[in-house]
Amino acid sequence: MALLDSQGFTPSETLTKEKPNPIDLEEGKLYHIYNQGNNRQKVFMNRANYLFFLKKVRNHIVPHAYILAWCLMPNHFHFMIYVNKIEIVVGKISEGFTSSEPLTKLPQKRTMNESIGVMIKYYTRAINMQEQTSGSLFRKKSKAECLNPSDGITPAFFNSNSGTLMNVCNLTKRISSNLF
Repeated sequence: MALLDSQGFTPSETLTKEKPNPIDLEEGKLYHIYNQGNNRQKVFMNRANYLFFLKKVRNHIVPHAYILAWCLMPNHFHFMIYVNKIEIVVGKISEGFTSSEPLTKLPQKRTMNESIGVMIKYYTRAINMQEQTSGSLFRKKSKAECLNPSDGITPAFFNSNSGTLMNVCNLTKRISSNLF
């Protein structure tokens, strides 16, 4: 299981401006990406919050990956994604640019790890304003598990009376029925 700093930097790295250890994502692979509220607190307070979060997902994750399945619960989220691009170009040279106008924002590259962190940061900022609170909303590190077969077992999800089964060939993982 790999870890990602949801804020972009760990506290000690913020002082030195070094990048955190990113999730080791690869193009052309499936991943289960998830995070939970601090102390299992609610992160989605109402329907509008769910919709706002999905808009952030569309803006920050969809340019990198296909979303195959998702589940938003009151205190956490799950995504099953297929990664297309690890790095994308964000920001545009302003339309109507002329040689007399200063170029203020050059396009920059952003990795998928950074996009996940930016998405969580923007959502957290909006919820903090809405709830008149401060601080982090999600746990410090988002998690990602590669779902591609490394042992010859293709990930499969089946719903049964006992819950959703993942990798049912070896029955090593059971996931609650409301996931995916």
